[in-house]
Amino acid sequence: GHVAFTGNLVRDVPAVRKLDDGRSWVAVDVAENTRIKDEDGKWVDGETKFHNVFVTGRLAENLAASNLKKGSELVVSGWEGEPSSYEDKVSGEVKQGAPSVSAHSIGAGLSRATATITPTRKSEVGIDPAGIDPALTASPAPVVEASVSVA
Repeated sequence: GHVAFTGNLVRDVPAVRKLDDGRSWVAVDVAENTRIKDEDGKWVDGETKFHNVFVTGRLAENLAASNLKKGSELVVSGWEGEPSSYEDKVSGEVKQGAPSVSAHSIGAGLSRATATITPTRKSEVGIDPAGIDPALTASPAPVVEASVSVA
């Protein structure tokens, strides 16, 4: 189903790669940190949920061209897929990995940063409200430049 969350980049955004059909792609890991109230009504850190976020098309190119770095806050919207599984090298057990998300929109979180939007094409500025893969549309996603500073 559809998911939307805010989290922080676990690592810097890697370089763009190409799929067999020529489309660009980038995969990033995002840590979603939650805050909950304890029994005394104080806010405390909750569980951290990790997401493997898969980005394609112009959105991938724009994400890779941005200056978002490890620790940068992101707002992600997309479709959640099945979590990956892996074999634990020590115990040999098959364990469930982080859920995968196919992103159709990513933005810089502005709670601890500012952003400057630079359209990728002057004549084709727009956002597809249907959430269609940007690689299939004429409207590019804007490049997001963010300078992160702790408030």
